[in-house]
Amino acid sequence: AGVNLASAPESAAGVISGLEAAGGGLSTAISQTGANLEAIVPGNAASMSTLAQNAQLHSAAVTSGALVNRAYANTITATDGAQDGPLVTAR
Repeated sequence: AGVNLASAPESAAGVISGLEAAGGGLSTAISQTGANLEAIVPGNAASMSTLAQNAQLHSAAVTSGALVNRAYANTITATDGAQDGPLVTAR
């Protein structure tokens, strides 16, 4: 069962806090995997495998970041709060 966040501000604060923590971790993952992708020189099977794995991680982190941003926007809207931009961005 869902929680009406508009009627439970303490629940909304907990959701927002969790989303902020998730956003921070995802931003770090996006940054690190992006740096890895730029640094890997595909010269053999091992480096190609590493490149593919980092690309998959990067893609998953970006997709998850978009979902966290959407959940954050929905939570802010439900509580009539003010949004300070997206939580997860690609740099």
